[in-house]
Amino acid sequence: MPRIRATELWTKKVRPEARVVVLTGEDPFWKAEVLRELRKLLGSSEGELQANVRRFDGTAISWHDFREEIETPSLFAANLLLVVDDADSFVAAYQKELVRFVDSSCPATIILVLRQLHFGSKLAKAVVEKGLWIDCAPAQTSELLQWLPVWASWRYQLRVSAAAARTLIEFVGEDPGVLDQELAKLSLLVGPAKPLTPQAVQEHCLGGRVKTVWFLLDLALEGKLGEALAELHRLLGSGAHPLSLLAQITGSLRRLSLAAELALAEHAGPSGLRRVLQASGVPPSVIPKVEGQLSRLGMGFARRLADILVAVDGQLKGGSLLPERIVLERLLTWLAYPGARTGLGPAGEEAADVTAT
Repeated sequence: MPRIRATELWTKKVRPEARVVVLTGEDPFWKAEVLRELRKLLGSSEGELQANVRRFDGTAISWHDFREEIETPSLFAANLLLVVDDADSFVAAYQKELVRFVDSSCPATIILVLRQLHFGSKLAKAVVEKGLWIDCAPAQTSELLQWLPVWASWRYQLRVSAAAARTLIEFVGEDPGVLDQELAKLSLLVGPAKPLTPQAVQEHCLGGRVKTVWFLLDLALEGKLGEALAELHRLLGSGAHPLSLLAQITGSLRRLSLAAELALAEHAGPSGLRRVLQASGVPPSVIPKVEGQLSRLGMGFARRLADILVAVDGQLKGGSLLPERIVLERLLTWLAYPGARTGLGPAGEEAADVTAT
C-alpha cells in the first residue's frame, strides 16, 4: 500500500492487512493515536479481542531475541502486535530480515516507529508494495479540515461542519492534541443533537490562551512592545507551541491585511475604510480600534501582512536557523515599530519587497 498520512487512517478508513507497518515522523499525537487505532483494527475479526501489544527498545533489542518474541504465541489475544520504538538503528541492522518478514505468513504484525525511512531502501520498497507506511509528520491545514469532522464524529459523537472546523483551527491553531482537547470540551457543551457551528466555536473556545494572544496583539499594535514580548514569553513558558500561537495571530492579522488590500484597491479614504470594514464583517464596536491599528501599521505594510505571515510560518517549520522564539519576537517588533522594518523581512527579503509602508 502506498505511504499514507496519519489523518487518512480515519478520513479514508484504511484497514491494515500487513505484516510490517512503518510509522515515520515526529508528531507525538499522531503516533499515539495511530498506535491506539492499529491495536483496535488488528484485533479479532469479531471485535471481541484486541491485539496483544509488546513494545521493545529498538536501540537494545537483537533480531535473535526479537524473533523469539515473534514465535511466542499469545493465549489471551487474537493477534500479536510487536512495536519497536526508536527503530532507526534496528532497521539499519536488520533490514534484510525485516524485508523477508514482509512476505511471511506469520500471524504477528511488526510496527516500526522511526524518525525517517529512506524511500529508496529495500524495506521502504517492500513496505510500499505489501506493507503499510504511515507518515506521522505534522498535518497540513487541508488535512486537518478533512480530519476534524470525521474525528469529532468518531471520538465524541459531535457533528462538525466544514466552516466550524476552519473556525476552530483559526482559534486554537493546528496542534492536533489541542484540537482534540477542544472537541472534547465542545462535545459536552454542545452535545450530539445539533451540529457544531462557527458561532458555537467562537462562543465556547474563547479560552484564556486565545484571549491572551489577542491581548498580546493589541499590545504590539499599540506600540507596547515590552509588554507584548512579556506576554509572548509567558505563553511559550506555559507550553504553548509557537505554530499554535502563530495560527491564532494569523487569524487576526489576515483580517487586517484583507481590509487594507480592499481599501487600497478602492482608493478609500477614512469614510471608505469604515465602509470596507463594515462590509468585511467587523463589528461596529470594534471598527474604531481596527482603524487605529491600520493607521499605526501603515496601509502598505498591513496589505503585505498575509505574505509576511506565510514567510514566518515557513520559518517556524524549519525554514530558518533562528530559534522559534526569536522569529515570533521579530514579528511583534515589526508590528510595534515601523522603524524596525527597514532592511528586515521574515525570510531575509529587502524591506522594499515585503515591509514597505
